[in-house]
Amino acid sequence: MIADLSMREAIRWLGKELEGAGFRAWDATEDGVHYRRVTEGAGWCSPAGCWPESWPPGALGCLRVFWHPDPAYQRDYRNKTIPAGAAEHWQASTEALLAALHGLGLGAALTGPPRTPDRHSSADLLVWEPGPETPSEWPPPGAWEGVPPTRPNFVDGWRGWKDPGPGDEVGRVLRGLTRRREAEGRTETGRVSVGDHDSVLWPPGAHACARVLWHPDKEYARAVDGSLTAAAFEYWCEGTRQLQDDLTTFGYQSRTAWTHPAAVRDFAVVVAWRGERPSS
Repeated sequence: MIADLSMREAIRWLGKELEGAGFRAWDATEDGVHYRRVTEGAGWCSPAGCWPESWPPGALGCLRVFWHPDPAYQRDYRNKTIPAGAAEHWQASTEALLAALHGLGLGAALTGPPRTPDRHSSADLLVWEPGPETPSEWPPPGAWEGVPPTRPNFVDGWRGWKDPGPGDEVGRVLRGLTRRREAEGRTETGRVSVGDHDSVLWPPGAHACARVLWHPDKEYARAVDGSLTAAAFEYWCEGTRQLQDDLTTFGYQSRTAWTHPAAVRDFAVVVAWRGERPSS
């Protein structure tokens, strides 16, 4: 299955399988006008890649799937309304989609904070090929219970500067730490860039999640073939260890998989998240 394919091949294979299961969209032209046609009643899907940092435990391969509703149940953006029956359509179609994915021998789940037709334009799923050590029940029941819907969305809008997102919060604390180290004459190992993490990839229990990209200095970059010298490997280990220690200091859990064969990149990804903050 997907573990034996490249990411691009796996995306193409799963897309064809889902089309065969009725979750299909295709382009058509009539009288010189281009249209997108969708299988009536089921909606359509678009698979996408998934970095190993967000794979379920022990998974051999993993993809994301974005499900889009039948146009008859899509949001009316001009009037800011959703058609009657949209919620029922979402539930019935996503249940059918999960059954189709399970029928392929894959694990699949609607992961992350809840997505609903009044707030979002699609439902997002994580799809994986289970390995011998993958829990039979993953994610655990109630993994994101009580987690509010992520923004932006149609009801709550975009975040403002007074309402920072998870990436903003993590970026702020790491920048503050860097300034303190510079004032003390200490240097950082590599450099980082931070952003919000796609909500479908949030770990179970996460109430906020950010994606931190750790970039090495040029002399420790990967070679053209993706390999690292022994010195560069040690440098990457030290840089990501320091970053994860820093995140722990500020109350974040973290995970990286930069040594995974599917994670050969010019940078290391560290996922940082926290659970629910205690009420004051």
